[in-house]
Amino acid sequence: MSEHSTPSSTTTQNLSSAELELKRLELAFKQKQAEVELEKEKTKQKLAEIKIEEEKRKAEEEKRKAEEEKRKAEEEKTKQKLAEVELEKQRIKRVKLTIQTPNAFSISEFDFYEQHVKNNLTEIVTPTWLGEIGERITVKTKRYGEFNSENNVQQAFMSFITEMARGIEYNAKPYDTSRHVTLGNKRPDVCLIPKNLDIQDVSRVASGFSSILHSIIEVKHTNISNSSAHGQVFFYLTEILRIQKNRREAFGALSTYESIRFVKAERDESQIHYFITDLFPLCSHDSNDQNSDGVQYLSNMLRLHIDIPTPTFSVKIHSFLGIGATSVVYEITDPNDPSSKIAMKLCTSIDRMVVEKEKKILRTLHSKLSSESKKHIPKIVSEGDENTLLMPKYTQLIINKLIPIPFNKLACIVDLLKDVHDAGFFHKDIRPENIVQTTEVDYDLVLLDWGFAEEKSEHYNVSYFQGTVSFCAQDYAKAFIEKHPIPYQKKFDMECLLKCCFYIYDEELRKLFNESSKDNINLVDKLKIYMEIWKDYAESNTIFRTALQNLSYDSIKQALESLQQQQH
Repeated sequence: MSEHSTPSSTTTQNLSSAELELKRLELAFKQKQAEVELEKEKTKQKLAEIKIEEEKRKAEEEKRKAEEEKRKAEEEKTKQKLAEVELEKQRIKRVKLTIQTPNAFSISEFDFYEQHVKNNLTEIVTPTWLGEIGERITVKTKRYGEFNSENNVQQAFMSFITEMARGIEYNAKPYDTSRHVTLGNKRPDVCLIPKNLDIQDVSRVASGFSSILHSIIEVKHTNISNSSAHGQVFFYLTEILRIQKNRREAFGALSTYESIRFVKAERDESQIHYFITDLFPLCSHDSNDQNSDGVQYLSNMLRLHIDIPTPTFSVKIHSFLGIGATSVVYEITDPNDPSSKIAMKLCTSIDRMVVEKEKKILRTLHSKLSSESKKHIPKIVSEGDENTLLMPKYTQLIINKLIPIPFNKLACIVDLLKDVHDAGFFHKDIRPENIVQTTEVDYDLVLLDWGFAEEKSEHYNVSYFQGTVSFCAQDYAKAFIEKHPIPYQKKFDMECLLKCCFYIYDEELRKLFNESSKDNINLVDKLKIYMEIWKDYAESNTIFRTALQNLSYDSIKQALESLQQQQH
């Protein structure tokens, strides 16, 4: 073979080399492409790992935040718990300082003495808190024979202490509060009021005079040394301390006309301590000049200065008008017109919201009722304060014997009741004393006392008694007696009004009520007595029976018309 290749063979060789190079390049490209794909896969995997790490980091962050929030919540909870513990400590301290008194309806004077006073009572000789006897005074009195009732004793005592107050420079003035002022739902016989808070100028005396009381005196016919008498007077002093939180001592006395014992209640941080003195002579039946040691200490009590804050709301009181289960009514000078007189309803209930509730109900009714019906519900003359409702002065029908009254006047109250029911309310305490007349010549009748009124509700069950025993509906009374609560219904209001109409027109029925009036029996027995009275009345009075059997607004009007025809 020749050493030198031919051109054709050289060309062939070159092509082979090129092919090989191409294949090599292709292989290298594929290898590089595989490497790139592998790198892509690695990158994707790395990104996935980064994403997982990021999610894990976020989860850790969320967990950390949750734990931080939990820690903060625990800290807040601990702070709150500590605050609650501190508040509870303060509450316990306040309770100890306040000494919560039992509801007067739930405990007798004897039980109050046995449970709250007996073990904390100290008997002492003289009332050291009243100071020493200084220059003796003499009080002029008339001579009395033997007293035959507690009322006579109270009148004689009031006359004596009033005369005493005239002869000395006193810091407290005595008031006869046995009839119409309450203290813890009871009525002390004599209340001493600071002279700068004369009762004729003060109205903010919710819960009786407890917020402004200086001292109290309970007057008995004979025995002032028994547990019930002690329980009664110490209940009053405890109630004063409960209301007047700035005071640490409260003072009083137990007295007959002939003798007197002085009492004090003093509190520390844990309990109330009670003190009672020996018996002192007071007034003699054989003399007009009274200057015993009891007289001297009593005059010291009138001179005692006690700092009691002046109420922010005051009016001029002229006379006492009446009393109800939750309030006392006075005639006062209209704060907006000094030349006119209006009525002030003053809350005496433990539930201080009674008057506020009545004002709210009246405002709602004045916005909902027809213009004709609005004439027959009280106007709110002024808001007063949270314990008072100021309204026009009305005249009671029964007390002033303004009966019989025209049929059309009472028929307006029937129309009012229908309008009230249509507006979605129940009155719940319709009785003759709550039907009054305006003072105009062409007068209108007005339905008072909306403190028990309620908005209608299917779920409102009667589990406690509200209203007036002698005029409530038979089914309502029966449900209460049998302890089987039922929703209050508009027919109960209608039955109350029907009974009131017959009471107003029927003099014999009023006499029967007076004969059946009993104060010293429990609520259930009273309800049974009046249920029986109305049952017998329905049997004997055809008009009443017919109206009751077909009870409606129209049946009440028809009964009224029949009653008026009978009157003629």
